[in-house]
Amino acid sequence: MDQAVYGLIRKRAELSGERETAKEHLSVLDQQIEALDLALSVFGYDHDKNPIRPTYKRQQGYFRPGELMRLILDILRSGPQDVSAIVSRILERKGIAEENSAVRGDIRKRVKRALKRMEGAERVSESNNLWRI
Repeated sequence: MDQAVYGLIRKRAELSGERETAKEHLSVLDQQIEALDLALSVFGYDHDKNPIRPTYKRQQGYFRPGELMRLILDILRSGPQDVSAIVSRILERKGIAEENSAVRGDIRKRVKRALKRMEGAERVSESNNLWRI
């Protein structure tokens, strides 16, 4: 077999290991949730009448300090862009899948806040929904 096949086998084995670790983690989480549900029922909480919706932690590690503003300015150097185009180019540069709507929405909020801060500092301006340096 050639190196490509060995590389593919090694990658498959790595992903299988990650999947097994994730299954184990999921099992632990299920046990912890079950224990919490049991504790809540001891206190009379009825989960069927008052279901508890899951909450999600926001990922903090998308950008290093100052990186988002530098990316935005770099993108705007090629010409005026709307927020969606800026977000798409940032996702592309960072190697983040565009299909992940939750991540895209989070980064869109961050981009809008960064643009407003830069607008306040007179580093960028907006007209007709297009941002420019």
